[in-house]
This record gives sequence, structure tokens and C-alpha cells, in this order.
Amino acid sequence: MKPLTHIYLIWSLFALYLTALFTFPVTILGSSLGLGIGLLVTFIFLLLLYFKAETSIAHKLNLTSMTEAEQPELYHIVRELSRRLQIPAPQLKRLNTQALTIGAYGLRKSKACIVISDGLLESISRCELSALLGREITAIWYGDTCLSTWFSRFLGALEILSFSRNRSEEHT
Repeated sequence: MKPLTHIYLIWSLFALYLTALFTFPVTILGSSLGLGIGLLVTFIFLLLLYFKAETSIAHKLNLTSMTEAEQPELYHIVRELSRRLQIPAPQLKRLNTQALTIGAYGLRKSKACIVISDGLLESISRCELSALLGREITAIWYGDTCLSTWFSRFLGALEILSFSRNRSEEHT
């Protein structure tokens, strides 16, 4: 399956799931009016997820942007790999932890981000880092980040609606 087809298939399945999730309960309660309300809520929810996904994830994880002056070799590797796959170079974000972590997220190739932890930058060689960056950029090219980004934002939106004891204790 081609990468673009893969992205649209995943997005369509997720949108169908959300439509059923938001539409079914209100349709049972209000028939055709409930169906209209459910479809409207689904549409608004999908738009909010689509336009705010990358910034919301960066804010939630407390990521900071890496500049080219800080990591020139990293930027060179990312630009070269992106050029070879003919995609826009993703943004580089820093995760302030000593854990060995790398990941990619983004709904669109033009808005994709790669997250690299401080621990990973300090502990692996340039060759190892190139291999990991290649894997993440390939995931962006193929569209594997799309589903995880949608799902992450969906769970983040549900977290806002939760009334768990831990959440209410944070605000007191």
C-alpha cells in the first residue's frame, strides 16, 4: 500500500470511529436532531484535533525547539534524509530527560516533529543517531505518525473530560 493511501485509510477509519462514538448516543436520545448534533460535534472535534495536534503535544510534553546553532550535525542529517525521501525536513524538539528516547509525531509531513531526549544526545554516537533519525523520518514519510498523533490528541481531549481523583487534587 502506498504511503499516501495508508494515511488516508488510517484517518478515515479514525474519523469513522469518532463519528460512531459521538453520533450514536445522541441519535438514540434525539433521533434525527441527535444525529445532526452528533455529526456537528464530530466535525468540530476533528478540526480541533487536526489544527492543534502538534502544538498540543509539544506543550503537553514540555518540549523545547532545537536550533541549528545548538545541533548543526543533527540538522544536517535530518535535512539530508528528508531530501532523499523528498519530504519537508521535520522540526527538531528536545525532551529534557536523561532517558534514551526518540520519537516522531505529526499529522502532516509539513508539520512533523522529531523528539530527541537529552540523554540520547549525550550517550550515542553520530552513526547510531543517524540510524535512529532515519527510522523516524521514514515513519514520517510512510505516515506511521498520523495514527499515533490522532490517538494521542484524542486521549488528551478525553483526559480533560475525566473527573478522576488525581486530576481534581492537582487543582487544589
